[in-house]
Amino acid sequence: MRDCFPGGATLGYSVFASNGTRTNLCFKRRRARINVKAVIDPAAIIKYLHYSEQTQKKENDTFVIQLFTETDEKFAYEDLYAFEYSRDKTIFDKSLVLWTKLLTQFIDNPNQQVVTKIMNRYQGSLKRNPHSELILNFDEVVAALKDANLDHWLRYSDKEAK
Repeated sequence: MRDCFPGGATLGYSVFASNGTRTNLCFKRRRARINVKAVIDPAAIIKYLHYSEQTQKKENDTFVIQLFTETDEKFAYEDLYAFEYSRDKTIFDKSLVLWTKLLTQFIDNPNQQVVTKIMNRYQGSLKRNPHSELILNFDEVVAALKDANLDHWLRYSDKEAK
């Protein structure tokens, strides 16, 4: 929602965290370093999460990428990008292997040194913020997800009660 990805508008909308007014900054908010939160429609997110859980079960409990590949091999998004959220060498190496395999679908013998150099720039560059920092109507969403037994999708800070 905050980045204006297609489909996000069906779940809620972006607001300035400071005053709760709507914004359409999308990706520009990142460069401007403006704190933007999402206002989420609890009923819509519950419907979406139920659908996601059904889809995940069909895909071996993970989101997958199968873009224009000639094989039936699937690549879990979370595994491909795990290196961006960690400095752990094992996680980096696993992501590197997967990226190399995925790139092999498009080019012969991708240069692993180039892939490693690019990935090194982004290793550990992201963090997963608790949802309370990202969702303006967090308490309302928590209550709805708990009632629907979907609160396992929420990320809490160490200080927040689950």
